Amino acid sequence: IEVESVVGEGSCFTVWLPTQPMVPATSGKAMPKSNLTLKAQGTVALVENQEEMATLICEILTAAGYKVIWLIDGSTAIKQIALLKPQTIIIDWQLPTREGYEMTQWLRQSSTTGGVKILALTIPSLPNIEQQEMMEVVDDYLYKPIEPMDLLYRVMALVESYSAAL
Repeated sequence: IEVESVVGEGSCFTVWLPTQPMVPATSGKAMPKSNLTLKAQGTVALVENQEEMATLICEILTAAGYKVIWLIDGSTAIKQIALLKPQTIIIDWQLPTREGYEMTQWLRQSSTTGGVKILALTIPSLPNIEQQEMMEVVDDYLYKPIEPMDLLYRVMALVESYSAAL
């Protein structure tokens, strides 16, 4: 981080971010990118307990035109999601005490949130049984570390899919 400041004129902040190696095969589900444009709109709920990851996702989606609501605690997120009624929910699958799985199960069974689209964020080394459980209840998933454009395209596709189903 670099800062240049002149009294009475203002400050200029420069942040240098290192690039991260891309993890091959970011998802097991293919999303067509040809019909997607970068005209994003809609509401996305983000359930993520790691501030750095949540900030990155919020900045990416907000810059693309989405209204993003960050919910830190999975145990209270269900009530908030039912009230907010987002088109898409992004859930960190590795929330403490299997909250990602349990929350997704509840959301799918609820008459209020059953149709919402769910994108799980996970790790490539997720045990097979957990990966199978996840794939049964989510609409799509991404491996961490996320690639910004991949996140955008997947969220846009899920929001469009939600809107088309109404």
